[in-house]
Amino acid sequence: MEEAKKVCINIVVWNSMAYLPAFFASLGEQTVQDYSVTVVDNASTDGAASWLLHEHPEVATLRNFRNQGLCRAHNQGIQLALTRWPEEVWPYRYVLIADPDIEFAPGALAALVSFMDANPKVMACGPKMLRAHAIIAEDGSRESEHFSTIDSTGIQFCRSRRAFHRGAGEEDRGQYDEEIEVFGISRSCLLVRASAILHLKFHDEFFDEDMFQCLEDVDLAWRMQRYGMPVCLVPAAIIWHHSHDGQTYRGLSALFHRHTPSPAHTFMARNQMWLLIKNDTVSDLLLHAPWVIAVQGSEFLIGIFRPSRWMAGIQAMGRLSVMLTKRREIKYKTSVSGRAMRRHFK
Repeated sequence: MEEAKKVCINIVVWNSMAYLPAFFASLGEQTVQDYSVTVVDNASTDGAASWLLHEHPEVATLRNFRNQGLCRAHNQGIQLALTRWPEEVWPYRYVLIADPDIEFAPGALAALVSFMDANPKVMACGPKMLRAHAIIAEDGSRESEHFSTIDSTGIQFCRSRRAFHRGAGEEDRGQYDEEIEVFGISRSCLLVRASAILHLKFHDEFFDEDMFQCLEDVDLAWRMQRYGMPVCLVPAAIIWHHSHDGQTYRGLSALFHRHTPSPAHTFMARNQMWLLIKNDTVSDLLLHAPWVIAVQGSEFLIGIFRPSRWMAGIQAMGRLSVMLTKRREIKYKTSVSGRAMRRHFK
């Protein structure tokens, strides 16, 4: 196994073979090469493991015999990264949590690491994320088309308790080119200081494994804010993300689109409940009641006739005691005031 370098890049694949060549090609073009890569394969059946073995034997690959979920798989890779560094160097060692369907601009990794090195109080950062789409030729070959449309410049959290990607769907005209603190960063590309990981964990869980997938990055962001851990956007770092849905929905159309049946719908609805149970406070909910009631109430009425919504509620209540235990731990570690937290609710 390759010795860990300054940055450990951690990606989780589940039948993601189509994206891996472009991902690794963009990594090879980075202006700094002080990184190692760990791939956690969640029981893919598309040949990803074989391709990695032959094309990138230097990559550490962990193979799960079944799909353990995105959160569990990322935690496995993160735990491996920490064991490969002595603890005394953790403040200047980093784990880059990345999706396989992203591509890096050549200076992206250098910009992220340089920013963290220069700002030791910042615990995590992320790039400006633009959109990309695959063009598939008649012979089956794939090429990536990069756009100037913004996919995310950080996570924005609202009084209604909904999270959005800042700037999503807008043309990039430099309007988000300021290095600023944000509520959170999408886990599609999130650089975390190794020394912050231990404090953020529930036992061995950096991402909450009960969530499986969906909203785990919002949950992490909320926890980091309550712990007083700054998170920043580094717009000089640019990546492209192959969005699975090229359309941006707003207003009522966004509300109805979220209730279009999909395999992840139950996870999304259940995890939204867990977000509030674990992280919110009674005083903040009362202060923001008009916004919460308007949006959450509307979504409840729309989803009341959907079986997946009822299943989400049953699953959420089935783990209520576990979530309350995690809530107590978060409250114990909270170091910021309610007023400081409320500045993040837009």
